[in-house]
Amino acid sequence: MSKYPLNLKVLNRQQAFNGFVFLLLALIIWVAYFQNFQQFSIYREDFTRVPLMMQWKWTQVWQYWLPIFEVIAVEEGRPLHTGLIYVFARLGVQFGGLPAMYVIAYFVYLVHVLLFHRLMQRTTQNAFFALTSALAFALFPANTNHAWLTSAFGILPASILFLVASHLYLSDDRRNRIFSYLLIFISLFCYEKFLPLFWIAPLLKPTWKWNGRSRQELFRHAAILIALMLVVLLLRTLVGESRIGRLIQINDDKNSVLQVLLSITAGPVVSIAAFIMKPIQAFMALEVQWIIPLSLLLLAIAYGLHFSGLNHQTKRPPTEEASKHFQRQFSSLWRLLITGFVALVLAYVLTLTGDEDNIYLVNGRASLVHLAAAFGAAILCGCACCAIQFAVSHSRKKSIATVGLALFFTLLIASGFRVQQEFVAIAQYQRTFWTDIAQLCPDMTTRSIILIDFNQDPVGLERVQSFNSRFPRLLSLIYKFPLSWLNDEDPNLSIQPKAYRLDDDWQEYIALKDDFLQINREVALDRRELPGEVRSDRVIFLRSHEERLSRQFEPLVVGDRTFPLKQNQTQLKEPPFRPNLLFDLLMSPSN
Repeated sequence: MSKYPLNLKVLNRQQAFNGFVFLLLALIIWVAYFQNFQQFSIYREDFTRVPLMMQWKWTQVWQYWLPIFEVIAVEEGRPLHTGLIYVFARLGVQFGGLPAMYVIAYFVYLVHVLLFHRLMQRTTQNAFFALTSALAFALFPANTNHAWLTSAFGILPASILFLVASHLYLSDDRRNRIFSYLLIFISLFCYEKFLPLFWIAPLLKPTWKWNGRSRQELFRHAAILIALMLVVLLLRTLVGESRIGRLIQINDDKNSVLQVLLSITAGPVVSIAAFIMKPIQAFMALEVQWIIPLSLLLLAIAYGLHFSGLNHQTKRPPTEEASKHFQRQFSSLWRLLITGFVALVLAYVLTLTGDEDNIYLVNGRASLVHLAAAFGAAILCGCACCAIQFAVSHSRKKSIATVGLALFFTLLIASGFRVQQEFVAIAQYQRTFWTDIAQLCPDMTTRSIILIDFNQDPVGLERVQSFNSRFPRLLSLIYKFPLSWLNDEDPNLSIQPKAYRLDDDWQEYIALKDDFLQINREVALDRRELPGEVRSDRVIFLRSHEERLSRQFEPLVVGDRTFPLKQNQTQLKEPPFRPNLLFDLLMSPSN
């Protein structure tokens, strides 16, 4: 009998399995991070760019790119970071507003994961490794910003460029190899941390071995990457990019050098530990309504692991001896283990700025420091899963191991449920917060200053961090104030009502002479548009307790001094202004 029908049958089965993996990954990403997207809000840096795209037309988006050198300087050398956020956000506005933006973010993340999965298929023909590493990559637990628009639109494109460049590098075509360097060079104008990762591209070759030729390729490859980095640094210096000066200061600062050393040692440990701690935390916090969907996903993942494990090497010749097959698998696994470890360390090489404690955080915006580590950590996780599979030869033990691994990935999905819950909870808090301000401050008017004390509400203080540095002027995005109150060119000169979050030790610095208070960096958490010296009778003072606000009308007591506060002399129940861009998003429907 001819072998061709059999080969065709195997090929069809493999194509069907690839389709199953595609649908599985698409479903897992949606369920873990995006299924509640209609209840999401915007967070932190989103407040700077998303409202702007709600106002801009496409012509204004294209005009943003025209003075490219100015954009490089203003955007700290990352014109693609902000520019792509503008493009994707404007596309979302075009097709349905904020919900459409999250749908676009989902597809960006899906493409990102599928590119990784295909790359793992190319670097080894072990289907089990490709699936488990892709699952680990999609559900990477040390970073919880998967659905954050700023990350999806402004940072993931750099990872996509890195993955496409890696695909091209594996090609034998010289032109593709050159194009791979062009793509990784472009990624530097979006997010720099993926450049060091590209050094491991030669190790992704299935035929890679440590010899003189491979060492020469690695050195040549490293020299090209260093040259690309120097070109970017030179360009940024010429256009006057501000971070270059800070980078020079960092290089002269021994503490900053120690911070880099801390990042490349502690960072990998934290990333790997998250694969252990997050499933445990998710198991301890399981909710009843999660049981059925998680059970179905567990079965789907177990089926995928079982099918991929039936034949470790999807294109293995049928006559290959078992011992040679095992030797090849072991050699490939060892190569991938080295690749994953090196990539994990390189992911933290450019951690030059930011709070040094961020490296220990695996939740919230600060966990973004681990984003680039997903590549190496996922490869190591895939290696660990393969090692478990190789260790169990008995069919019953293999089935138990398969179910155990499926449960592990299912708990990572449950961890994603918790991330979504936090996204929704913050969105609900935002609406409650601004609704309280509207109801408590209907008398806000020109030059009104709203101060908010969180000393009795640590949870509220944490969640109010979901607003970025534009917080003082957010009221102008909720209400349409008279144009004469606004000054977009110099916000410090605008006389609209402004709100400020007080620092925990504000009482030590706020008092001035007579009936004057000072609002500066010692008093407020906000760092922009601080009014300085203000009359206390212009101040509306709010206190936060158990995530709700209340207004104080009695004089503010600071030490042995008292300061009269603004009184509500109107009969209004809410501010007398028309709704603006973010009114529906940030105000409760009942208001």
